[in-house]
Amino acid sequence: MPYAPAQSAHRILQGCWIRRLLCLFCVCSLLLSASSCSKDSPAGKLINYVLEGEPAQLDPQFASSYSARIVLMNCMEGLTRIDSQGQVIPGAAARWDVSSDQKTWTFYLRQDAYWVANDGSQVAPVTASDFVFGMQRAVDPATQSPIASELYPVEGAQDIHERGESVDTLGVTALDDFTLEIRLSYPVSDLPRRISSGPWLPCNEEFFLSTGGSYGLEKDMLLYNGPFRMMQWEHDVSLRLKANSKYRGHNAVQPSGVLFQIIKDPDEVQKALTESDLDAAPVTSKQFESLEDKGFQEVSFEDTTWALCFNQDEEMWQNESIRKALGGSVERDLLYNTMPGHMSATYGLVLSRALAGDQSYRSAPLGASPLVLDKEARVLYSQGVSTLSSDEEISIDVLCPDDMDIQLAMGFMQQSWQKNIGVYVNLVPLSESELARRIQNGNYQVALCALRGDDDQAISILELFESDNDKNPVQLKSSQYDALLSTARQKGGTDVASLQACEEYLLEHAVVVPIYAQKRIFAMAENISGILFHPFDEGVDFIGAGKLD
Repeated sequence: MPYAPAQSAHRILQGCWIRRLLCLFCVCSLLLSASSCSKDSPAGKLINYVLEGEPAQLDPQFASSYSARIVLMNCMEGLTRIDSQGQVIPGAAARWDVSSDQKTWTFYLRQDAYWVANDGSQVAPVTASDFVFGMQRAVDPATQSPIASELYPVEGAQDIHERGESVDTLGVTALDDFTLEIRLSYPVSDLPRRISSGPWLPCNEEFFLSTGGSYGLEKDMLLYNGPFRMMQWEHDVSLRLKANSKYRGHNAVQPSGVLFQIIKDPDEVQKALTESDLDAAPVTSKQFESLEDKGFQEVSFEDTTWALCFNQDEEMWQNESIRKALGGSVERDLLYNTMPGHMSATYGLVLSRALAGDQSYRSAPLGASPLVLDKEARVLYSQGVSTLSSDEEISIDVLCPDDMDIQLAMGFMQQSWQKNIGVYVNLVPLSESELARRIQNGNYQVALCALRGDDDQAISILELFESDNDKNPVQLKSSQYDALLSTARQKGGTDVASLQACEEYLLEHAVVVPIYAQKRIFAMAENISGILFHPFDEGVDFIGAGKLD
C-alpha cells in the first residue's frame, strides 16, 4: 500500500486524542477514588472533645488539673506512653533497663525527637538534659509545684522539695545527650508507667528561661515534643491542636488535629454531643441512657472510691471513737437502694481491679465494714465527745457532690446519724471541682471524697495517706501508718500482705469509710474510633483517633 501522509497524520492525531481522553478519565477516576478514600478513611480528621474547665496554665511541672493533663498528654511526650491495652510502650525513650534491685533505671532516648514551636518550626533535639531540668524544676521549692510529690521516689526529691537541698542532689543524670539515669530511694516496679506524664515530662531550659516567667501561659510560651502542637488558644473558649509533622514516635498520628471546647455545664455537653458539635465527652449514667439511643458508644472503667473523710487537722476528727461512731452507724442498705447507676457498693478503699505488681491485689471484694457497731455507736460517740477540750455546742457540716442521687443517699446517711447516735449534721452540696478544692485545702470537717490513685497499682491510693503527702485528703499524721507503707514500698509495692496491712489500718481506725466505687463513663459518637480514655486521671490520648464522615 502506497504511503499516504495526510491519512497517517489524521490517524496519529486521532490516536493522540483518544490517549488524552483515556488519561483524563484515569486522572478523574484517581481523584474520585482519593476523595472517596478520604471520606471513608478514619485518618486525617479533626476530633472535637470537651474540657470541663480552662487550664490555668500548661507548665508540665506545675499543671495539676485534669483538663491540663489531657492537653499535655497530647502536646508533650514523656519517656514512655500507655497504649490501648494499658501497656507501657516507648515514648521519648526507645528502650530502658533496670538494675537488679529495681532502684536504678537507664533510659535510652530516640535521636529523632525534636522540640517544635507552635508554628511547627523545628527548634532543637529532645535530650536527656531536658528531662533532668524538668524534674529539677518540679522539686525546686521556688517552683511551688503542687505535683512535686509524684517525684518523691527519686533519690533526694523529698529533701530538695521540703528541706531546700540543692537540686543538683536529685537522683537524675544525663549520662550523655540521649541516655538518662534515674536513681530511686526505694524500688518502684511500675516506674515506666508513672513517668509517662506529669512532672516527669521534659523541659528545654534555654526556652524556659526565654519566656520570662510566662512558661505555659500561652500557645507560644511552650515547646512541643508530642504528637500535636497547639496552634490556637482562645482562653475560656477553646484550644486547637494540629498534628505535629516532626513527630516520629512509636505510633503514627492519625487525626489532623483536636479541638478542645471548654464547656462547664453538663447539660450543654450533652446537647453538643447530640448536635454533633462534640465527638466524645465524659457523661453521667443518666445522660448516657439517652445518648445510647442515638448510637453513642460507651467507654467506662471503675477508678474512683467515694469515702467519708474526716479532717484530722481538727481536734474532733482526730478522735478515733467519734470517727468510728459516724462510720459504723451508717445504714448502708438505705444508701444502696438509691445508688446512682454508675456507682456500686464497696467496703474497701482499694478497688477490686487494683494490682500488686502484675498480680491481682484482692481475690474477692470485702464483704463487710470493720465498723459495724449498731447500738455501740451512740456510746462510742458520747465517749469521744467527752474527751474534747472545748465544751462548745457541736456543729457538723458534711460536704458532698451536688449530684441529686448522691444527695438523696446522703439524706439517708443524715437520718442514720440522727437516729443511731443522736447527731444532726448539715449537708453542704458542692460541684465536684469545688468539693475537690475544699478537700485539697483542708477546708472541711467531714466530706464524701473522691479518692483516686495515679494508676491501677494498690500502693498508689495507699500513698495518699502518708504523713508528708501534700495530697493527703484527711491530713493524717501517723508514724504507725508510715511504717506500714514504708514496708510495702521496700517490697516494691508487689507484696499483697504488706499492702493489705496498710488498707486494714485505714479502715479499722476509721481514717476513711468507703461507701461507693464509681465507674466513669465516656460517650463516643458511633463514627469515632481510637480515642484512648485512661483511668485514674492519666488523661485522654488522641494519637490514634479516627472519624468516618
